[in-house]
Amino acid sequence: MENETLVYDEWDHILVPAPGHGGAFYRVFYGSVSWTRKIEDMVAAVVVFMQNDGTEDFQEAKSRGVIQWHLPAHIFVADLPRVTQAIQTLSERNHK
Repeated sequence: MENETLVYDEWDHILVPAPGHGGAFYRVFYGSVSWTRKIEDMVAAVVVFMQNDGTEDFQEAKSRGVIQWHLPAHIFVADLPRVTQAIQTLSERNHK
């Protein structure tokens, strides 16, 4: 989790239920990321994580280990409209 802390800075998010994943959520994250793990390289981005529960607070979710850092967000086709809508909502809300 240490490396993820250096890569991601969440500014906003929407949790989208993932019914086919046994109570999991897609955490649609809006914030900054840095692949080099250097603050000066942070850029705005949208990221979709899989999350094991509905913990809203990013720091709490990280400390509880419910974000699946190394599991790609495999978005079921049936869930795609809701995830896409969350991305659109976050984009509109944060591009003022």
